Amino acid sequence: MSEMILNIIIVALAICGSTCIIRWIWSWAIKRENNQNILVVPLYDNNLEFSLRDAVALAKAAAIEKVAAIDCGLSDESKQIALMFANGEPLVKIVDSNDVIKNVF
Repeated sequence: MSEMILNIIIVALAICGSTCIIRWIWSWAIKRENNQNILVVPLYDNNLEFSLRDAVALAKAAAIEKVAAIDCGLSDESKQIALMFANGEPLVKIVDSNDVIKNVF
């Protein structure tokens, strides 16, 4: 019984390691020198941390240089959490939705 559990753990770790290696090779293969892509993510109170973490993981895997997180009505506490996350991650910049509209139009 213990050998079967050990084999299951080894297989699970091998699968996890294989996917990490494939992801690293993929990001190395598609990385470009002049990549000016920006990933835009809307932020709401109910999916704040998940959206930011998922956007950063996607940006790193796809070799995207910046993540623009648009504040779509965050509460004060959620805005503080988003700003703390952005301070710890250099890819992320928090943008107010009014600033986006002014820049676009």
